[in-house]
Amino acid sequence: MNSKIVFLTNSFYKDHPNPPFKEMEQKQNRPYIVFLVEIEGHTWALPFRSHIRHGHAFFTDAENKCGIDYSKAVDVDKPEYIDQQVRPHLRQNEYEALRGNEFAVQKGFEKYIKLYKRAVRSGHPRYQSLIKYSTLQNYDL
Repeated sequence: MNSKIVFLTNSFYKDHPNPPFKEMEQKQNRPYIVFLVEIEGHTWALPFRSHIRHGHAFFTDAENKCGIDYSKAVDVDKPEYIDQQVRPHLRQNEYEALRGNEFAVQKGFEKYIKLYKRAVRSGHPRYQSLIKYSTLQNYDL
């Protein structure tokens, strides 16, 4: 599992500035730890976040609203976007919650992609915030 928990490189953020890449999470001094999943030939980086205020996530610490946020996923299509030098460290409780549930994270993200696509197709106002705050709007899905 450790090879799936990584940081993204500065090269990724340089090539994907916000704007024009909407809703992408970026911290200058403390980068997000991400969990990598492969879906339909794409490698997606799903960030670990705190204070998640929606249900589109795999919660590793539900009480503190910490987990893997599907709504802020980014496509990391080049190997140089994945930092192979620095090994991130998760809080022990979050690591324990994730261990053995990697498949559930992937399936949860696949479900989120389907929901996002359905929301875009429907155009219904109830999906407005889901679309507006999702990084998937940056990709042709």
